[in-house]
Amino acid sequence: MSNIDIIDVSRRFEEHLSIENNYRIIFSGKFGIGKTYFVDKFFKERNEQFNTLIISPVNYVVNSNEDIIELIKADIIKQLFSNSKIEINSIPAETKIQKASTFVENNPFLLQNFMAKFLTKLNPSVDISIQIIEKIHKICTKYKEDISNKNTIKSISEEALDYASESEEKVGSIYEYNYITKVITNLLRDTKKENKKNVLVIDDLDRIDPEHIFRILNILSAHNNYFDSANKFNFDHIVIVCDIENIHKIYQHKYGEIDFDGYMDKFYSTDIFHFTNKDSIQLYIKKVFENKSVFTKGYLELFEFILEKLIDNNVITLRKLLKHKILFEIPSFILFEQIGIHESKTYMNSNVGFINNGSRLYVDNTDLQILRIFKMCSIIFGSLDFFLEKIKQLKYTDETIEYDSYIDLISFLALQNHISEKTGDDLFFYKHYDQLNNSFKALTSVSWPVTKFLDMTFSINLKWTNGNVYTSSVSYFFESNIFNKKYEQSYSDRPKITIKISDIFKSIEKIILNCQEKKYLQKANIFSK
Repeated sequence: MSNIDIIDVSRRFEEHLSIENNYRIIFSGKFGIGKTYFVDKFFKERNEQFNTLIISPVNYVVNSNEDIIELIKADIIKQLFSNSKIEINSIPAETKIQKASTFVENNPFLLQNFMAKFLTKLNPSVDISIQIIEKIHKICTKYKEDISNKNTIKSISEEALDYASESEEKVGSIYEYNYITKVITNLLRDTKKENKKNVLVIDDLDRIDPEHIFRILNILSAHNNYFDSANKFNFDHIVIVCDIENIHKIYQHKYGEIDFDGYMDKFYSTDIFHFTNKDSIQLYIKKVFENKSVFTKGYLELFEFILEKLIDNNVITLRKLLKHKILFEIPSFILFEQIGIHESKTYMNSNVGFINNGSRLYVDNTDLQILRIFKMCSIIFGSLDFFLEKIKQLKYTDETIEYDSYIDLISFLALQNHISEKTGDDLFFYKHYDQLNNSFKALTSVSWPVTKFLDMTFSINLKWTNGNVYTSSVSYFFESNIFNKKYEQSYSDRPKITIKISDIFKSIEKIILNCQEKKYLQKANIFSK
């Protein structure tokens, strides 16, 4: 079975996170590609490694450009308390939470007032704000108690923070490091578990007002430069999720042809992590097939290939695709059946050797697994006719692929084409003849079937042999294998074969038409518009 899943992209992203000093990350992918789904799934599956806060500024109601960073802070505090990431009683007694600022010490209600102001601007509306404020009141009280009960020896950096310039305390300043920021920074630090990293994910950055985009970026970078710290709030990683190409276009529209790369370099530590269509399709396919039974080799590769090319050519968006969690079954039915060999005049023994004499030969829907792909595509596109219209658009592309990289896919298509097209003896056997005279050829023997596909000859290797004869207990092509005869025979000096993508989609269209003609689609409950 082909094992298509998100292991590869997850491994790549995990390796990217583990790069030394990779504190700031841009996670880039096209709109609708499934970035949010992946990031959420990735960090949930690693909740023992990461304490992750995911915020989306697109949900904020922002009146002032200066408010955007304050809303981010309100969102962080909301998640810390409402998701039970921080509980007052869970802080060990021997761990004294450091002084956040003189503002918290002398005016503990400032934090509550801040939250009351900015929680109302978070969308959707927060119906637990009273609980959050009560918890915040407790944390403020604990700050004051800790400071009263123990003389705190401040580090040089803490002394510097206490006497920072007014710009640090001013709401909206790009250099702000006011009491709210200090509360968040110290809460994250003092509640951090051993070997567990704090991660802030800022999602959908390129979907907010351009003024807010660059304000967020500037504040994050200004903090790093000004305080010589890895990240604002002392997060181990800040992950910005966006389409970097979209950010580039917004930047050019706002600032002109100024060096974009030079501007963006300070917002990520190493390289931009690119999340591609292929990554997202594999994620979708894993979601669809994670609880399904074994499929023929090449089946999942073909489905992935179809979706990838349709998305690359803007025929469908991944956002639309990812909405579909496809649940269905193909009813069992016989495609074709016959008893033994039908050719009338034969000089060969009626017992072929790999089938029992007079056996019922049949193929059923399990042999034509491409029907499942047609069913899924009819659901995604609304009908099979709409899907057929879309793939016709790809019959004229000049793009090619290397056969060597798509052997399983092309072999699977060759078998599906054979089963959908052939009937009678030509479906079940390859027949060998001797020329007896000018007008008559005698059938001397039969062997496993052979089929022509994309100007190549493929041999279909069946399970059935003289020692394991076919008895009609399963379908004729059960667990069969197929290979390119010329290609396999010249293994030591393989010819380079290039396949046109247009030819692959022409063959898919042909299989659909074959299945329509033979009523296979109707029997599989695949209907046209």
